Amino acid sequence: MYSEYHQHAQEIVLQQLKNFDIMIAVGRDGSVNQIGTSLINSSVVFGIIPSGSGNGLARHLNILLNFKGAIELINSYQQPIKMDIAKMNGHCFLSTAGTGFDAHVAWKFSTATTRGFLTYAKIILQELFRYKITKYELEINDQTIKMKALAVTIANSNQYGNNAYVSPQSKLNDSFLRLISIKSFPFYYAPLLVFRLFNKNLLKSKFVFQHTLISIH
Repeated sequence: MYSEYHQHAQEIVLQQLKNFDIMIAVGRDGSVNQIGTSLINSSVVFGIIPSGSGNGLARHLNILLNFKGAIELINSYQQPIKMDIAKMNGHCFLSTAGTGFDAHVAWKFSTATTRGFLTYAKIILQELFRYKITKYELEINDQTIKMKALAVTIANSNQYGNNAYVSPQSKLNDSFLRLISIKSFPFYYAPLLVFRLFNKNLLKSKFVFQHTLISIH
């Protein structure tokens, strides 16, 4: 079934929930998140056939990024896995959520007329040095931290998408969330930070901090 408008996929899932043992999301990260979060605590098995450019959750799960490979994986599965789900401001999410520059880029990308990695990279380069750094006050495990940060990300999976590993240590079923904060940095440091992001070494930067959050079931 094709979704035809915003939140239509969620309506389809809720209407058909009792009729199927397996539901497959065919789409981009937004569709995957919308369908997956509609299946929370149900007995229905969730699968993904990625058709976007980022495909963050699919990449984390090592799902092949072509229809044939993804379908073969679904047809050959032995036992479904259970994964953690996170909630922020009353909204559930499967992979990552945050505030700051990453959210700004995601918004810009959602309004762009083209998709793909090159569009994503172009938006980052255009917006990086015009984005206004924000002050944050974070309460983490009974500790208050004040900082100026470019971005604050809560990660359940290991990446934004496109193999941009914001939280390389994250796992989907370890009962933990990880909060990654990126502090302001000199403009000349940007290429190295981007290099670390795509090489699973972001946490080695002196401008990046990780806090482990206990997930409450």
